[in-house]
Amino acid sequence: MKSILVHKYSVPGLMLILLILGMSCRKKLNNSLLTKEAPPVFHAVFETSKGDITIRATRAWSPMAVDRLYQLIKSQYYSHLPIYRVEPGYVAQFGVHTDSTVQQFWESYTLLDEPVKSPNRKGTLAFARSGPHSRSTILFFNLQDNNPRLDTLHWNGVTGFPVIAEITEGLEVISRFNDQYGGAPFSIIDSIQYKGLDYLNKKYPGLDYIENAKILKN
Repeated sequence: MKSILVHKYSVPGLMLILLILGMSCRKKLNNSLLTKEAPPVFHAVFETSKGDITIRATRAWSPMAVDRLYQLIKSQYYSHLPIYRVEPGYVAQFGVHTDSTVQQFWESYTLLDEPVKSPNRKGTLAFARSGPHSRSTILFFNLQDNNPRLDTLHWNGVTGFPVIAEITEGLEVISRFNDQYGGAPFSIIDSIQYKGLDYLNKKYPGLDYIENAKILKN
């Protein structure tokens, strides 16, 4: 991954800045976040630029992944994050943070692989993964029934994408996400976290966003 360096600083100066940033990040994002275990079932709402989406997460479907979703929401991770990949009739993907220190914290704790226990039907939510034990923060909504394809797809050493939740209210919202860029922004994940919102606003001004997410009381 490429980072942007401010050339006016000397190497020792940069090392000091990075150390301070790292210490700040660790103070705000400490390992205790990773010990939060999700309830067997919980409801949450994603507030998006096109409306609210309520989900029901079921821990039995993918315990480690549902725990991670719960941890991310509890840590207020979802704060104006781009829905950077919208491919009609396929998926709407999000979860890359525009603050690289936050993104790197979570990426350093990837999840072990789990089997698919519930089908990738329209309106379900799953973590993306790029290889063995690679799930961390990136999620996608299925915009159509993608089963059995995404349940059984064997790619880069892993099979399928375990579903962790399903939409209970606001299913129509996912069909309203702006799809004018298709899968193009998928190739600039590094730029999202290192260049941030200014970059996205200039290059992809029409993107929709996850503005906030919160756990709902049962």
